[in-house]
Amino acid sequence: MLSLVAFAAAAAGHATAAALPSAAASTTSSYTFVDSTRPTPCTGASDRTLHVTVVTPGTTDPSPVVLVGPGSGASQRAVAKADAAALATRRYVGVALDFPCTNAPGLSTTDLTVALDVYHQPADVSFVLTNLLSLSATPGNVLSGLLDETRVGLVGTSSGAVTGLLLFNTCCTDARIRAMEIIKGLAPPTTAGLPVTGVYEWSRPIATYFWSGCLDAVTPHAQAASAYAQLGPPKAFVTDPAGTHATTPVFPAGTSDAFLDRFVAGDTSAATAAPFVAAADDPYLDDDLGDSVEPHAATASCAPPATPLGPAPMESAPGGPAPVVLAPSFAG
Repeated sequence: MLSLVAFAAAAAGHATAAALPSAAASTTSSYTFVDSTRPTPCTGASDRTLHVTVVTPGTTDPSPVVLVGPGSGASQRAVAKADAAALATRRYVGVALDFPCTNAPGLSTTDLTVALDVYHQPADVSFVLTNLLSLSATPGNVLSGLLDETRVGLVGTSSGAVTGLLLFNTCCTDARIRAMEIIKGLAPPTTAGLPVTGVYEWSRPIATYFWSGCLDAVTPHAQAASAYAQLGPPKAFVTDPAGTHATTPVFPAGTSDAFLDRFVAGDTSAATAAPFVAAADDPYLDDDLGDSVEPHAATASCAPPATPLGPAPMESAPGGPAPVVLAPSFAG
């Protein structure tokens, strides 16, 4: 079992590699959206201010969109921006999110109010997406006609990955998101007493590719694997037998790009299946992409620890609410 504070305190960056043909010079724009209907508990504000960096490829036609959900910590904002820029070179519109509590300078995720804000982040994702699609649908601005609302994905790392998995929950659904890459993530509990309540509906049609490390004490591999097991295809899961929460994720060659190309951009050609076919001998890769691609079952898994791991101590901010332990029950 793991304290929610301990989970939210750790974050690691992820860079998205390239596979699609390069676009012309990209354009970077910054936006600030204010949601007046929801508060920001960590600052006491009655609304939520969301800063967003959008990097568009040098094209005039609508492009698929990938939202990048950073891990906790102000430093992760730069990682998300770099990922968004890399996506734009591959003809995606890359959207670097900046969450108002977990990515705010000067705020610490040892503060339970900051840590618990991860539950409000799926609504931030939806609010940002709605505003960006509205700009794309409106003539006369730099995003006009550039975002394809039918092709939207999300790449999330650590607390950004937890944000993504909450989209499977009845608390936080967004039918516009068709595929996700979940790096160092798990599905948090959504029971009474937490900021949102609901049940997980793993039958939702969201293609999902996980990366998880066997030695990750922040977002444990077993909890990520439990979520994966309940999903239907298309899905994939890669395990790093020596991976911790600080490990830079490495996917089998070409598979990360191919997954986005196939399930966000909609390229179902043999080219986007080929990296998974080529990785069929990887003992730590499990995939079931559906359609005509033969499933591949992992033949290796995490070795049991030499000493059984006990529950992590519960933590809470001084004078704050009762401790919350992150021990998800994958209901629904």
